[in-house]
Amino acid sequence: YQGPLACAVLPGPTGVCWECVRRGEPVLVPDVHAFPGHVACDSRSQSEVVVPVRDEIGNIVGVLDVDSDQPGAFTAVDVAGLAAVVALIRTTPVPAS
Repeated sequence: YQGPLACAVLPGPTGVCWECVRRGEPVLVPDVHAFPGHVACDSRSQSEVVVPVRDEIGNIVGVLDVDSDQPGAFTAVDVAGLAAVVALIRTTPVPAS
């Protein structure tokens, strides 16, 4: 993690992170102020990209949330790159005991 503390738990169902979970795909937001229900964990955030993190059977177990203090800071190239990083950090489901 790099940067100031952010929201650790988002109660939902609003915000970009929850939208990513609902859609099951990355969400690219060029202007967070234009995103309905945006949760501002840091007032400096101007744009955002959120990518779902899945376990080995495809369940969403978290999200990678990257913010910028610049509007329009992310593109589809960033989404693809972050999705590739997330694919490397998949988690293994815990077997039932």
